[in-house]
Amino acid sequence: MASTRVLVVDDHPFALATLTAALTGRGIDVRGASTAREAHAIAIAARPSVALLDLDLGAGPTGIDLAYALRKALPAIGICILTSFRDPRLAG
Repeated sequence: MASTRVLVVDDHPFALATLTAALTGRGIDVRGASTAREAHAIAIAARPSVALLDLDLGAGPTGIDLAYALRKALPAIGICILTSFRDPRLAG
């Protein structure tokens, strides 16, 4: 899986570290970010195959905003939204 590159984006340090460590432990090349702006810059440079995005990234752009920006910049990227909201429509 060395050719798989994953971008993990979560504003909670524990969640980011846990997801990153779990994927890295499986031999996946992982890049992590805690904000949408940071994640977008990393994605442009690293060109990940997949992005795991927290829906609520705190102040600033949301995971949905980031998903739109990533899809525009990297049309083939796979996107998975992570959230603890029971209904994602409540996120904003």
